[in-house]
Amino acid sequence: MAIMIPSIRWVLLAVFAVLLVVGYLCRRRPWGRALIVACVLGVLGVLAYQLFFRGQSNLRVASVARATSNTTSARLIGQGLKSYLAPESRIVVMAQFSPQVRPSWPMLWSSWQKGLSEGLADTSWKDAGYVGPAPGTAQSLSEGLAAVEGQVDAIVSFAGLPDDLEQMSIYASGTPPKVAAYFPINPNREAIRRWLKDGLIQAAVMDEKGVPTLYTRDKLP
Repeated sequence: MAIMIPSIRWVLLAVFAVLLVVGYLCRRRPWGRALIVACVLGVLGVLAYQLFFRGQSNLRVASVARATSNTTSARLIGQGLKSYLAPESRIVVMAQFSPQVRPSWPMLWSSWQKGLSEGLADTSWKDAGYVGPAPGTAQSLSEGLAAVEGQVDAIVSFAGLPDDLEQMSIYASGTPPKVAAYFPINPNREAIRRWLKDGLIQAAVMDEKGVPTLYTRDKLP
């Protein structure tokens, strides 16, 4: 038979409740009044811990979970691009943030970097720059890419791709960069399937019942 062990905060609250009753019954005595005050302060302390410190702990747990999910998605994208990219390839990252936000996302960026390196089985790839916010439009992303200096071998988006992807300027070139994307919300499966078949993108990651899943030209959604 399983034994239910109450959490420490409920034990403390029960103790404070009993002592509060004792203090109230003896309130005419100095120590009774002091006991009442001590119990009230104790209850407030327990509640403050619950509201603040446990809340902070839950945020940290959620952050770790998001980082793990981001790493998994990035790893799958790397696997989808692995056969197309040589060592030291230059990769542009796109996401839902404006370029000004990037300095404040160390955990997010490190999880993407870790996942891509694992998926590509290569840590020599280069960060060629950032373009955002995505998915945007073909025109807005093309303008952002035009500002990237140097060669671009691949574009990786963690916030989907624009519906008018075919209009992006990269496809005017005879050898456009490879493109892969994670579609976190409401993916247009028909469009993604078409883009994969036509070779506009080389890899797509979508959540299938909460599990990130990689799709390629050989494995269409």
